[in-house]
Amino acid sequence: MNIFYTEVDANLRQELNARGRSGFYDRSEAALNFMLGKIANAQVTAYTGNNSATAIVGTLGGIQVQTGRYLPSGPNGYLSDRQVNQQEIDFYTERDINLDPKNPDIILGNAYVREKSILDTSRRTGPYLTDVSINIGDHSMGLLNKATVKFIIPNPLVDLDHVEQIWFRPGRYASIDIEHPESAIVSRRNTDGLLTPKVLPNKDKIKELYPNWDVEEFEKKISRMNAVSFEGLITSFDFQYTNDGTIEASISLTGTSNVYTDVSMFIKTEETTDKTKQTPASPDDVKAAARPEFYQILYNQIEEVKKDFESKVPGLEKQATYMLPFTIKGANNPANTDRFILIGEPYPAYVNQSTTTGPQTNYTRYITMGSLIHFINFYVTTKLTGSVASPEIIHTDQLCYSNYFESLVSSTPDDILLLPKQPYANTNVTPVTEFPSLLSVQPPDCNTYGDLVYFGGINNDLIAQNISKTTLESCGWKEWSGVYDKNSTYGRYYPSRILINIEVIQDLITNLSAKQTKDFSVSTFITLIATIINQATAGAINLKLVSHPDDPTKLLLMDANYILEKTTSTANVIPYSIPMFSNHPNGSIVQSFTLSAKLPENAKNLSYVMNSGDQVSNSKVAPYINFMYSAQNKDQINTLIQRYRDDHEKVVSDLATAKIQFGLSPNVPELQQSLYKALAEYIKKPFADFRTSQLMSAPIFPFEATITIDGINGFRYGDVVQFEALPMRYRMNTVFSILNVSHNVSNTGQWLTELKCIMRPSIE
Repeated sequence: MNIFYTEVDANLRQELNARGRSGFYDRSEAALNFMLGKIANAQVTAYTGNNSATAIVGTLGGIQVQTGRYLPSGPNGYLSDRQVNQQEIDFYTERDINLDPKNPDIILGNAYVREKSILDTSRRTGPYLTDVSINIGDHSMGLLNKATVKFIIPNPLVDLDHVEQIWFRPGRYASIDIEHPESAIVSRRNTDGLLTPKVLPNKDKIKELYPNWDVEEFEKKISRMNAVSFEGLITSFDFQYTNDGTIEASISLTGTSNVYTDVSMFIKTEETTDKTKQTPASPDDVKAAARPEFYQILYNQIEEVKKDFESKVPGLEKQATYMLPFTIKGANNPANTDRFILIGEPYPAYVNQSTTTGPQTNYTRYITMGSLIHFINFYVTTKLTGSVASPEIIHTDQLCYSNYFESLVSSTPDDILLLPKQPYANTNVTPVTEFPSLLSVQPPDCNTYGDLVYFGGINNDLIAQNISKTTLESCGWKEWSGVYDKNSTYGRYYPSRILINIEVIQDLITNLSAKQTKDFSVSTFITLIATIINQATAGAINLKLVSHPDDPTKLLLMDANYILEKTTSTANVIPYSIPMFSNHPNGSIVQSFTLSAKLPENAKNLSYVMNSGDQVSNSKVAPYINFMYSAQNKDQINTLIQRYRDDHEKVVSDLATAKIQFGLSPNVPELQQSLYKALAEYIKKPFADFRTSQLMSAPIFPFEATITIDGINGFRYGDVVQFEALPMRYRMNTVFSILNVSHNVSNTGQWLTELKCIMRPSIE
């Protein structure tokens, strides 16, 4: 699943083309209905609980502004005097007891709700919306899902108390719905007004992994092109009186997926029965003492899995090295391929060392990213109540991928380890036919550093005892699927299968718990883990917490560097040409268009930054720049191509040398730094074909475009588009990737959609 480089929905393209032709090329009834009848309505709904399935406590806008007190006439019309009942808190007095001495509910000094009736002669309507804005952005670029609702309270005496109780409540769950009439969809006859069905890969597997995610409801909810919705928490409000006695108010909302990772990593543990333990003196001391429990519980869980397995397989040595599926009692533990723990000796004793100062054996524990996120979900995020329904971070090899690099290794394998499907080295263990990968020495892989192979002796203790696979599997063992595969044209890594040394987790928890409570959050912890992985892979893998582009209530941990999985069954992503200007065959849908760029002196015609915003050396994008601006000179292009090939061969050779040197003495900081530098240079030019290299590390250029069109649902951040008004070299070599989608409805019923786009190289 790629959410950073995607094709605009086919039905959406058809509808936009039909809108562009309306009036100029097409004057059918459907086209006229679109042009004359697209008046939008908006409704904001507040709920009692932490999702839209709970009871409704209030609404603004919607159908209610067409009935009752919003009409001039009728018994409840705003031109009629009417009785209004209001409730207020009062306290029982002796007088109340004397009036009803036998009523047991009347207790002196207790509070009760008293109803008061007032006559409303104001000739004013109820509260109404004046402006609704929704912003959905690419989180990997630092953008969040936000919404703002502005409304008027014409009659504060009658409505302010009610509005305050419902809408001026930070933390209140609310939803926003914007909708055009059905007639606003010109292509309804062909598309039925719906986007193409969203097909999640391995839907049944997703349901098994995340049972709280209603996939069918999710697919149904996002399908209508004439309606868009937003769900989130009210985070702030403000209001002010105007000269005519009305109140101008606004509330701000934050998308639900941007909220729940702010929960503290503090885990509330059961009260201890050990009477010898001292109770901390203050609440702050209690929290400080309990925070390391996150690591302790994780460690205990790993040990429990290990001991359970060893108890079922007699004869195992105490220091056996093996990999086991990670499970949590009481949690949903489906059969999966990315929840594992790795236990044992990273440096096998049988590895031939060329020096006497080689690595020493040690016993350690690793856990996959998929297991760690599963643990966080079970013990932290899913325990959050009162603000978000079923908060869960989705990080699985069913949805989350990274680019494949043939020579990629971790520069800090003692902390972050990449382990292939067959990690075995040459051993003295007699292989059995059930383990064919041991029949020969494996070629260098992502866990190989010269003669040093990390966990090359995995499962040797099991195999040496001639225990069959069937027996092992009945005891909880499972074969490792590897951190990557090459089933597609370019292959892919699975970031959820990256292994993390639990001592790294312990250090992070200790450091975070020593700081302020606000720093001890899920988002901070995951960001730090992602940073360590990014550094270990020299920037090849860049994990970011992002909202699902279709379902903003779900949070994904994705690799922002991942561009595209290109398989024989997957069509190429074709950028959508936005209908604009007089020469476009589909007319124009654009109401406004801006294009801007900031060009630094040192790059002259082109500058760039990566998705993360970090500065990158010129050498990374230079081949692409030269190719783009020399497109009319084939001899110069061929010279650049050959120069790039030579550079590629050199960085591959340098990396191989750095691996060998590191393998001799992996604990020497200088050798580790040399490996990192060689890996970073390799990531810049990983393939002999520079076009493939640029596909994997496509930079973003500082050209930004913004267009405004009539409101419609279906664009996602990551969709790629083109603008025919640009010079040909841009259209041939670059695309514009949607960075932010904004929807705005004014008090006149005009719904506008704004797309903010940024230029990047085309991957084709």
